[in-house]
Amino acid sequence: MATNVDFVLGSNLLKQEQARNTSKPNATSFLRSVATNVDPIPSVFVIAPPTTQTTLAIATHLEAKVASTPTATRPDSIALLSQIQLLQYLSLSGLAESIGDVSAARFERSSSSRPPAAATISPPPPGILLIQGLSPTLTEAARRHGATHTAAIASNLLHSLTHLSRTYSNLLVLVELDAEVQKPSAAINTHAAQAALDSAFTSPRGEILLLGPAPTPSMAFGGSTASVSAILEQSMDTLIAVHDGFGRTREHDRQEKKKGGPDRGKSLIIEVVKDRAGGEVARWCVWVQ
Repeated sequence: MATNVDFVLGSNLLKQEQARNTSKPNATSFLRSVATNVDPIPSVFVIAPPTTQTTLAIATHLEAKVASTPTATRPDSIALLSQIQLLQYLSLSGLAESIGDVSAARFERSSSSRPPAAATISPPPPGILLIQGLSPTLTEAARRHGATHTAAIASNLLHSLTHLSRTYSNLLVLVELDAEVQKPSAAINTHAAQAALDSAFTSPRGEILLLGPAPTPSMAFGGSTASVSAILEQSMDTLIAVHDGFGRTREHDRQEKKKGGPDRGKSLIIEVVKDRAGGEVARWCVWVQ
């Protein structure tokens, strides 16, 4: 039986030329550029189901960041929030429609920022597209309509995202996916139904990391979600896993608590498990949540 863990898969669909671009702006320069150049067209798009708390999380984090900035250089938080557009969806068709809306917005921004022929050409402002809730949506679609139909829709969606990323080189596309750790006995039955992710960390019990969507009990032995999971894995240029190192960080936090040390939060490992463009596979760091 699968053991679900607190995993998040981040992926950006960036072409190799983008990965080699050293002028890619970091988060600080991005916020500064947005705060000083308020634009009616959003720079950050979040596509998520209504049940997510993304908007609240962004507002809370932004408030903390702004409060810690010196007053003289403090950006306008309202202006920053106006650059974030939340699009909600309930189904794959709704997700496809939202991706189309983002594409239209990026085209409008690109068209409006084109300078006259004699003017100096300046790069358009950067943007971010974050998609959440895709794995459970795919699982529900596979349960209702079958894996073959769902795989076809997933393929079209990912093709649209890839086209969007390659068309607008300054747009960072992030897709949040689910992953899980499988125990050896369960992995024998379901490994074929999900794409395995290569981690630099080995499990003492032989567990492996699998990319969702997780198969339902009726699908597990037939491998009917194999194509969906494989399509997701093959479409991503970069996969970043956030996990506990097969129990290592959990044990570390437990030992620190026994020593009477301060409670710093939950320790997790951020690891690059796939990178077609930058060659950063197996790089990792510890993140305290």
